[in-house]
Amino acid sequence: MKKILTVLCLMLVAVFCLVGCNNTPNTPSTPNNPTITNDKVLIAYFSLAENMEKEVEGNASASMNLPGDVTRLANYIQEYTGGELFSIRTVKKYPNDFDAVVDENHKETENPALQSKVADMSKYDTVFIGYPVWATTIPRAIRTFIAENDLSDKTVVPFCSHDGYGAGSSYNTIKTLSGANTLEGFAVRGTSVANSQADVNAWLERIGIERPAPTTQTQIELVVGDTVITGVLNDTAVAQEFRSMLPQNLRLSRYSDREYYGSISGKISADGEKKRTFEKGEISYCPANNSFAVWFDKEYQTLGMDIIKIGEITSDYTVLESMASSIQMTVRLSSAETPVVPEQPETPTTPEQPSVPDTPTDGDSSATPTVPETPTTPEQPETPSESGKVLIAYFSLAENMVNEVEGDASASMALPGDVTRLAKYIQDYTGGDIFSIHTVKKYPNDFQAVVDENHSETSNPALVERVTNIDDYDTVFIGYPVWATTIPRAIRTFIEENDLSGKTIVPFCSHDGYGAGSSYNTIKTLSGATTLDGFAVRGTSVVNSQADVNAWLEHIGIEKPSTQVRIELIVGDVTMTGVLNDTAVAKEFLALMPQTMRLGRYADREYYGSISGTISADGERKRTFAKGEITYCPANNTFAVWFDKEEQTLGMDVIKIGEITSDYTVLESMSSSIQMTVRIAA
Repeated sequence: MKKILTVLCLMLVAVFCLVGCNNTPNTPSTPNNPTITNDKVLIAYFSLAENMEKEVEGNASASMNLPGDVTRLANYIQEYTGGELFSIRTVKKYPNDFDAVVDENHKETENPALQSKVADMSKYDTVFIGYPVWATTIPRAIRTFIAENDLSDKTVVPFCSHDGYGAGSSYNTIKTLSGANTLEGFAVRGTSVANSQADVNAWLERIGIERPAPTTQTQIELVVGDTVITGVLNDTAVAQEFRSMLPQNLRLSRYSDREYYGSISGKISADGEKKRTFEKGEISYCPANNSFAVWFDKEYQTLGMDIIKIGEITSDYTVLESMASSIQMTVRLSSAETPVVPEQPETPTTPEQPSVPDTPTDGDSSATPTVPETPTTPEQPETPSESGKVLIAYFSLAENMVNEVEGDASASMALPGDVTRLAKYIQDYTGGDIFSIHTVKKYPNDFQAVVDENHSETSNPALVERVTNIDDYDTVFIGYPVWATTIPRAIRTFIEENDLSGKTIVPFCSHDGYGAGSSYNTIKTLSGATTLDGFAVRGTSVVNSQADVNAWLEHIGIEKPSTQVRIELIVGDVTMTGVLNDTAVAKEFLALMPQTMRLGRYADREYYGSISGTISADGERKRTFAKGEITYCPANNTFAVWFDKEEQTLGMDVIKIGEITSDYTVLESMSSSIQMTVRIAA
């Protein structure tokens, strides 16, 4: 009974302190962090399990006593950073009895002496400090460690285990005591430490801690004629699979004065970290079209397809700047045992030729890159919530032929319904209006005749009908098959007949293996409109691309319109109105209503408290909030309403389930604890 009462006492203390769903009060903003190297990182931690008279065997409180909890977190961080470990050990050991540890913690008035000190603190730039949360703050042993070490010029990163109430005031205490630049901390329930390595890695990545460069790299040579460029392949699964395929004789095309790219021989099955940015000197692999690329300029650009970094050039990559539009490159291991591949092999690896002849109707006739140049994405417009503000206009060859296509013609030219299907995927997501672009003159059914027709067209074809209410739309999607590396002339007619200059244009297309070509830039130039990152998919892959379409729409900031449920939030005589979103989590919360909850005020920014019942669904998680938002925290099954300080970063994930639509500032003048009833509005 004494043990139970003691645990309850600690929990009440934590509740009284109103640690809240976020568990990270006043988290400092994350500054630009240095690149971490092995000898510049120290991971100092205090584990109760390592500071007791005997090793703990029981199932005591997670944050107080779980054997090795903080030690395990420290090891996770070491695996990621390669830093050095330092276990903070007190001269006086703590008792094994849980109640006695609680009593010891409460009666401590002085900081305990430590067995040892860090030999040379000056060599560390970044210091991680780990601990169990005791009575909503740091153990006194951590105070001793900070007092004995000058951390004022360091970057300090806290991490902790807890018993269910988060980090408490510990982050701010560390920041105040150390006087250091303090990054966002990591807090995890002690019982969840064993399964938290992925969360630790995600946190380290988010706050800007970089992994040290792999110590095992493969030296390679990139040979173009008489020029030998040196580089390294990373110690990753994708890079090592590429290494097993060397040597590679590649025909590479120059694109946008920034890269050389081309298909590789063989297929890579491994996966890795995908991104849509690049840096000068990088070597990358694009899984979508099995291509290799080296990057030499314009590092600010955003890509339209995912790439995976597999290595980098270690010599002067600027030699690529003066090379021709098409080059042959041999990529081989840097070893005397590796045979030199002839400069001109009899059968170079050449990408599959497109069904449409290489001579475009306009623009550059060179091969189209696997990752077409994506216009710099401007600030996204407010996504319309009404379907009348979104138009999805598309030209499908299948809908503009004399007879419907039955054969297996070129994917981008004649696959029945390819662009139509893409348009319907976009409609499913946005709720927008569909407009099929039909030409007065129909295209022949014979594929070669279509090719000839495309090349012989010198004027834009007339259309059967026009959009009569183009002014009603804020966002216009334009879809098409890629013909001769650019848009069909029917799309030119559509753009000429409609004033799109004040709209947001979003291109999408199917192709025959060579991507969007110059089509995005052509649409941007002709329309004079704000043009977002487009979507390009091989015609044969359209049928399986709906998930990719949805991901692309989300990536460029297009929100799904939602059916919202109106609710009332009642506190005494005050009734606020709000809405719940059309999401799985919000719908589950709706099913649990009405809810009458005791909410505590925290940091003059939120009211939060536990809900009755549990929510099993998951949703988009975040660590930020906006004034007026209504959120759910899955980690501790709590509801929260936010009314101030939207600039803060949270220590735990929340899921937005709705928002207050009336004046949420009425919450500012309410007491520290309120009773709120949330119910469906009449």
